[in-house]
Parts: sequence; C-alpha cells; structure tokens
Amino acid sequence: MAGAGGLCIFVVALFAFADFNWLIANGWPSDVDPRRTVLLKGAPMIPRTTEAGTVPGAARLTRYTNTEVDIDVEAPSGGILLLNDVWHPWWRATLDGKPREILKADVIFRAASVPPGRHMVRFTFRDMRLLLVYRRWSAPGALDWTNSTSSNLN
Repeated sequence: MAGAGGLCIFVVALFAFADFNWLIANGWPSDVDPRRTVLLKGAPMIPRTTEAGTVPGAARLTRYTNTEVDIDVEAPSGGILLLNDVWHPWWRATLDGKPREILKADVIFRAASVPPGRHMVRFTFRDMRLLLVYRRWSAPGALDWTNSTSSNLN
C-alpha cells in the first residue's frame, strides 16, 4: 500500500507473555521465532492455542494515515493481529466497530486479539490533551458571557 512504508502486519496464533524490562535488558529470546510468535505484556481476550490445528490467518492494510489505520483480517482460528507500528497509550482500537483492547506487543508494537472469522480492525489515535481542552471549554457555562457586566470585563 502506498504510504505504508514497509509496515508489516500479520496474524499469529501463538503468543507468550514476556517481561518487557527483561527483553530490553537482554534482547530477544533465541528460542522464540518472531515470525510465528508474538510476545505480549498482557493477556489477550482469546484462548492460548498451539500451532497444531490452527489455520493461518491473513491481514490486509486498507487505510494508513497518521491517526487511523484500518486492517481487514481473516482469522479462521482466531489469533493476534500484530501491527509493527509504535505503541502509545493514546491509540484506541475497534473490532467491527466495537472497542477493543490494544495489547503492547514485542516491547514497542501494537496488537489486538481477533476471534475466529473475518473482521475489520481500526486503530485510531486520540490526543488526550486536546480532548481535555475541548471538554474544559465545552462545559456548560464555560463560554457563557451573557451574565457578564462591563465592570467584570475590566
């Protein structure tokens, strides 16, 4: 896809929990194949599977902008969608339009659990500072100067 700049996405069925501080200090474990296993900081919303009996999934990037990423996912056995794009707490995810937890994967990337079937995953970046400013200024009475007198404005 134009503009994606080599962004790699794929669905994996195998995952393991990892101590990210240990990974940062010691590097990637030699017994873990990053093409087949994703290391997660937290527990996904799918059961752990083994490679036996799983059907490979596929992911297709359909939109990539600074603040939105859309991915069509075909996951016959379910799995983890790994987006090799930097994790940040202001990213949000939806699966078929419903909120989905973003998992921190492989120390710096974003991931989301995907149940069996065909789905659309959307990652959306929301700058929480702007949201707080908006809420502050859109609060009832925040910009209501109708009761102000000229002496209050001096």
